[in-house]
Amino acid sequence: MTIETYDIEIKQGSYWSISVILKNDDETIIDLTGYSAKMQIRKDQSTNSKLYDTLSTEAGNEKIVITGSEGKLALTITDTESSAYVFSSGYYDLEITDLSAHITRILQGVFSVNKNVTAN
Repeated sequence: MTIETYDIEIKQGSYWSISVILKNDDETIIDLTGYSAKMQIRKDQSTNSKLYDTLSTEAGNEKIVITGSEGKLALTITDTESSAYVFSSGYYDLEITDLSAHITRILQGVFSVNKNVTAN
């Protein structure tokens, strides 16, 4: 599995979601049963930079839902959450953790917020 670069742009004040299906090089689906996932959005490409948001499968966060047998990760940011974004752009990466606690980065890129003009 290779790391894919995918730039994300969301509209501030709008609901955003994306689904990712992981496949092996031979196009068979990777069973993600028992896996966890985490994505962080930061000011720059450093773990020490300002953290803007975290999406994960962890209890209390659940912004990522994994359907293991389908190899699917569904990521969401609600309209309320995106309304609170005061930054214009940053960087993100998405990592999965398998049953042996091995971490694999699967996506990375620029994360942009298209600012809202109309007040709600």
